[in-house]
Amino acid sequence: MECTCGYTRGQFIIPKYSETLNFSIPEVLVWCEISGVVRNIPVLYAKGSFEAEIKDWSTQMKATGETRLEIMYYREKISTWEPLLEHVLIREGQYRPL
Repeated sequence: MECTCGYTRGQFIIPKYSETLNFSIPEVLVWCEISGVVRNIPVLYAKGSFEAEIKDWSTQMKATGETRLEIMYYREKISTWEPLLEHVLIREGQYRPL
């Protein structure tokens, strides 16, 4: 598109430097229990991790990130842990664990 007022648009100048921030939390564990008289009863278990990368925040910021989370709750009647938030299914019969 051409401007008729005599103004010409300058070229966008790409800086010669690059800014990068890599952020990683390799593992976060959360364990919740109910304190009883005789023993503590587990209620909830959560395991997670987080990774992020941010680039060129002074000019054209780009960000990518990945979060992994697994949550289980304890069923006291049958004394077992049940998934509340399950693993990712890659294909039939193959799961990607945390």
